[in-house]
Amino acid sequence: MLRKKQSASVIGLEIKPWAIGLVELRPSGAGTDLINLDIWPVPCPSDRGCGWDETQRAKAAWELESKLETVSITSQRLVASISTRDAWIRTLPVQAEDTDRMLSEKAEQEAAAHLPDFEKNYVVDYELREDSGEGRKMVIVAARKSCVDRIRGFLDRTNLRLSVVDVDCFALERAYRWNYDPDEWTWIAHISARESELLLLRNGEFRAVERIDIPVPHDLPECASEIEELEVRGEEFFYVLAKSLLKKAGMMIEAEASEEVSPPLMLSGPGSQVPGLVACFRSTHPGPVKLLDPFRRTRIDPSISYRADNVRHSVEEYSVAMGLALR
Repeated sequence: MLRKKQSASVIGLEIKPWAIGLVELRPSGAGTDLINLDIWPVPCPSDRGCGWDETQRAKAAWELESKLETVSITSQRLVASISTRDAWIRTLPVQAEDTDRMLSEKAEQEAAAHLPDFEKNYVVDYELREDSGEGRKMVIVAARKSCVDRIRGFLDRTNLRLSVVDVDCFALERAYRWNYDPDEWTWIAHISARESELLLLRNGEFRAVERIDIPVPHDLPECASEIEELEVRGEEFFYVLAKSLLKKAGMMIEAEASEEVSPPLMLSGPGSQVPGLVACFRSTHPGPVKLLDPFRRTRIDPSISYRADNVRHSVEEYSVAMGLALR
């Protein structure tokens, strides 16, 4: 849900293996100004998994702290996120007589019923939404405590105060809604080197999300970035990945829509910067395929225009950080 902007600026910080992305937004009379942005390379996972070991985490925190010293950060409000893989999400209808206390209890009961280790290992929250034509709904999110604690611990090393922990898929939803007039149905594919998230929206609102692991062959050479790791996989890999994601997308829309549709597909993340992969999606998907521009409706503050011009060719990599800053 898009929330009313506060007078102070907000930092969205996407912390992932390979890179950390930062976006800082400030409300203005004309709307919202982009006053800071950057992406900094950090150590890639040595085990070809999706996380750092303790040494890599310490090095990444040190590099982030060093970079922040060169950036004029003015905000005291920082929003970071956990991966959708580390969250359990469920949408339920809300009755008119439901109070806040009743909804909070319902959220905990629903999570506990589906997560056997809920009490020890998860924290739960919910958000109310108006679903056009279907009334009020609550989106329940149960996040792994260990992942939330890991984010907080990482930022403690840099003396940054964390205000909110969000989930990647909701940041993507927010970035899309801020910048586009929503279609009835929309897919967003956020493609990284080792996993992808496929988000289904209806009228710009969250309906479903699926996460897809991308296997990494043992003979893959060491790469300096996620874009490079995707590029070296080649055309056959691009075709297989596009087909598998679109097959999953078809199953998602079939479960939600009452008729056959081919919604627009928005590409985001490092994968959207690989021309061969984008071309495979465009040749395979019968509907429109676009790149998600998270700054499409955002004014760039003149003080950072020189940096913004330098990263304009890779704006899709800022989608999650932008969505976090809009929180």
